[in-house]
Amino acid sequence: MRKNNTSSRFLKTSFLLIAVGAIISCQKEINPLEEENNEPGTGAPVPAGSSYMPYTKGSTWTYQDSAVTNFKTVLVATDVSKTIAGISYKEYEVAEGINDLPVYYGKIKNDYYMLLESGSVNGATIDINLLFLNDKENVGYTWTKDAGTANGFPARIKGKIAAKGITKTWAGKTYKDIIHTSVDLEYNLMGTWMPMGTYQFYCAKGIGLVKTDYSLSLLGQTYTSTASYLVDYTIK
Repeated sequence: MRKNNTSSRFLKTSFLLIAVGAIISCQKEINPLEEENNEPGTGAPVPAGSSYMPYTKGSTWTYQDSAVTNFKTVLVATDVSKTIAGISYKEYEVAEGINDLPVYYGKIKNDYYMLLESGSVNGATIDINLLFLNDKENVGYTWTKDAGTANGFPARIKGKIAAKGITKTWAGKTYKDIIHTSVDLEYNLMGTWMPMGTYQFYCAKGIGLVKTDYSLSLLGQTYTSTASYLVDYTIK
């Protein structure tokens, strides 16, 4: 009986993580090779500033779903903050999009965190502190870190700096000074760490997240892949 309950929680967590992933990446199947097929764009000037996730109140970011041209997600930085596990997070309101849950970003020294909170949805809950970026270390730097819980299962992340100082063009805009990190999310199922999904984060200096890829995996099989692109922004 316990085994069935555990499996049920595992599946509920899986489906919920798909929904939470939509906060940072809009749904569309993507081709991993798409990364290298960038077309020249109009250019996107980088504002002054050294942060890879600006948090000034009133700053906005508009993300485009690459499959549906009229679907956008708009984040607005607020002055609301909260502290979780010693990390001070700033709240980013979802002013437009399919999910009205706020997004939280925090920073300690050179480490950047994303806080994913679901509350309770269909009997499943998520409270994940996800270390997604370090802006100091060199390419190849890795980290493994406890990351909270997913429906009662202990979660952890394994991250890696894949590239630094790169330039990419997406959705007709060129972004410079990008750090690309790859983050695997796992949780512990009956004593075994199981891969859940992989995030690819592209953060531009002075701007923030300019592209996010997310793939969901269960038992070694990829079930869905999503992507979102920054198409407009205002840094206060």
